[in-house]
This record gives sequence, structure tokens and C-alpha cells, in this order.
Amino acid sequence: MSPFKEAYIQAEKTEIETHIKNGTWELIDPTTLETQPDCLRVRWVYALVQAADGTLKKVKARLCAMGCFQSEGHDYDETFSAVTGITMIRIIIQILNLNPEHESEHWDVTAAFINVKK
Repeated sequence: MSPFKEAYIQAEKTEIETHIKNGTWELIDPTTLETQPDCLRVRWVYALVQAADGTLKKVKARLCAMGCFQSEGHDYDETFSAVTGITMIRIIIQILNLNPEHESEHWDVTAAFINVKK
């Protein structure tokens, strides 16, 4: 058993509360899963985040959709990546450095579950 069990349980609760607050999903009875063709399976992914000195900084639990069970044309029509590349980040930082009137803001996304309404 993991020595971080209680921390993982708390991280799971935080993740679920965030999804409920954002209205990301609708819970269904698991026994009716076979009759719900548009439902996605999910899986928990756990991580320990360490500080630069090697000490434990954070315990994370993320609920990830298992997209491998989707079929093109039925569940989705196109794919995209919401993550930018290092080149674009460098360009944005350079623009901010050259123009003192521009301001930047840091966002820390706690739940990056894509919420698509049909």
C-alpha cells in the first residue's frame, strides 16, 4: 500500500469537485453503460510532483478520458492539441519584453477536461 494513500484520496476528491463545479460531466448508473453509446470510460492517473531540491511538492490525481475507445466519425470529427510549442512561447515572451505596455498573466489549470456540448 502506498504511503501517499490519504493524499491521493484527497487529490481525487479535489479533482471530482472541480469537474462537478465546472459541469464537465453527467454521472450515470454503471449498470446502464452498455446502453449509453456516447459515454467515455475514464481512468485515474496519479503523480508525485517534486521540488527542485527533491522534496515532495504535491500529490496529483487526474481523471483522464480514455479516448482509445472512441471511433472517428461517431464520437468525434476532428482532433487538436491544446498545448503550445516552445517556439510560440518564446515568441510571446519576446513580444512582451519588447513592448512594456503589454502585460502577461499566469494561469494554473487544475482540470483541463475538454467540455463539449452537443
